[in-house]
Amino acid sequence: MLNRLEILVLSALLATGLAIHAGSVSADPGAQLSSPPGVPVQAGSSGDTRPRQQPDHAQLQRTVTRYQQHLRELERNEGALSDRVAEESTALGLVYRELGEYKNALEAFKRSLHISRANHGPDNPRQLPLLELIIQTNSDLSDWKAVDENYQLLYWTARRAFQGNIPQLLELIYRIARWHLQAYLTEYDPIPYQHLLESEKLFHDAVDIIEKTYGPDDAHLIEALNGIAITNYHVTSHIDNANTTDEMDEIRASSAKMSRAKNVSSDLVWNPLRYSRTESRRVLNRIVHIYAKHPELAVADRATALVNLGDWYLIYGWRSHALKNYRMAYSLLEDNGPDTGLIEKLFGKPVLIPAMTNDYPDMRDRNGSTGKIPYVRMTFEVTDLGCARRIKFIEESNTDKYAARINAKRVVRSSMFRPKFNGVKPVLERHMVLRLSGDALSYDGDRKLVNYEMFPGFIATQRCNHIR
Repeated sequence: MLNRLEILVLSALLATGLAIHAGSVSADPGAQLSSPPGVPVQAGSSGDTRPRQQPDHAQLQRTVTRYQQHLRELERNEGALSDRVAEESTALGLVYRELGEYKNALEAFKRSLHISRANHGPDNPRQLPLLELIIQTNSDLSDWKAVDENYQLLYWTARRAFQGNIPQLLELIYRIARWHLQAYLTEYDPIPYQHLLESEKLFHDAVDIIEKTYGPDDAHLIEALNGIAITNYHVTSHIDNANTTDEMDEIRASSAKMSRAKNVSSDLVWNPLRYSRTESRRVLNRIVHIYAKHPELAVADRATALVNLGDWYLIYGWRSHALKNYRMAYSLLEDNGPDTGLIEKLFGKPVLIPAMTNDYPDMRDRNGSTGKIPYVRMTFEVTDLGCARRIKFIEESNTDKYAARINAKRVVRSSMFRPKFNGVKPVLERHMVLRLSGDALSYDGDRKLVNYEMFPGFIATQRCNHIR
């Protein structure tokens, strides 16, 4: 049963699209994992699609005054640590957020959290929605260090509170792991590599929990294993592209910090390049194995897993292994439908690989071709080996054309593509159109690709002339 404070906070979280389960934490640990709940209608009765009427600034200020007066009365009558004071303080914080007064909102939420922990203990689940509000307000203030710290507090609190509810705990772990990936890609933190290590550790935590609860071949493992593969692709790319002493020092410092603070693989800390390459292959192979154990799962997902493993082999130069996996995926789709839409998506045109990183796009460049951000639009051929050649420019910004062209060619030629297929045979694609913009054109040397029209992935670490 939710109390008034939890109902109040949940309503605010759902209104902004956040999902948190603060109710019962004693669900069956063997329950099936579910998708995050949808955002409910906020206006009127169920099914009402009318937009909510937004209160004006003066009305909100009057509401703030009333809450402040009521809080003073409650403190006099019930004491500063009353649960009702926590409820009213949370409500006040929500009004402050509506006004855009995020610092005042943060202080109100922190006060409610302090009261909750004082009255109900540091492990009580009632504080989880308050931590969610604090994290959201930290984000509003662009205080990314506080976001990181409070996500850690949320994680460890939830691990204790959700001991009997594995699906809820996993949902939270995935969300925090994805936030660390986003923090790395957007470079919120001046030391972004640390977030890759945090994300990899969280996905491994999820694997451990699922194995202990459901078994070593359970299908619930697939999401966590995919997360491990993606983070290790980024680890490999980050280290390969570390061209300066400062960047290498950042990698060493982040690795040493993780080694001291958390139980992570020693290979990831001290030999991250070798570890990340072998670990991504290991988990992609394991995903294929799990699909083979579960024929009831969607054929399309099984085929995609084979393709992802094939992409790994192609990136690292094992072309024969890559083609074997691509052909298995193609035949699997043809024999079970065929799913012509998915065949076209996977094999109908060249695809920048690893395509699975498309779920975690680089968000640093949202402005496209506007403003002063350099961009180029080009055509080129992609060979049956997945290599780009005969690059021609068809459109570009007026910002430093020469440098943009040089860097665009360098990036595209050092990238790997899954080739186009005709049946089970890879073929030449003569007219590939691509728009590239942002950091990839601004840096000297190979960098992560930004704002690809096809896939916002990153460059392959294996050069085309090394294909075996």
